[in-house]
Amino acid sequence: MENLDGQLLDGAKQWKCANGHVLGVTERVKAELQVNGKSLRYFTTRLALFRQAVDLEIERPAEIEVCGAVDGRILSMRWRCSVAGCGCIEEWHPAPDVAELLASTYLAE
Repeated sequence: MENLDGQLLDGAKQWKCANGHVLGVTERVKAELQVNGKSLRYFTTRLALFRQAVDLEIERPAEIEVCGAVDGRILSMRWRCSVAGCGCIEEWHPAPDVAELLASTYLAE
């Protein structure tokens, strides 16, 4: 499977709902952010979200289609499992070190 950059997701970790359905996969990526005209380069966690959650318990799981990617520039996100009868809502947070960096850079006292 490939991510949005066309690279293989070899080191990807599955992001699952409470019932074990796969909502997406995460991977560590290099990122760059412009702050006051300066480039801030760092590693962050990117979440590739699946359009439809994948139920690995059924005989023929749904075809995987990535609908978008979320990275460490957001502080949190909620996503509902699309498997029929599930409906779990999961919250995703980027790596804690990135959240702390963004909070110290952008949050007003």
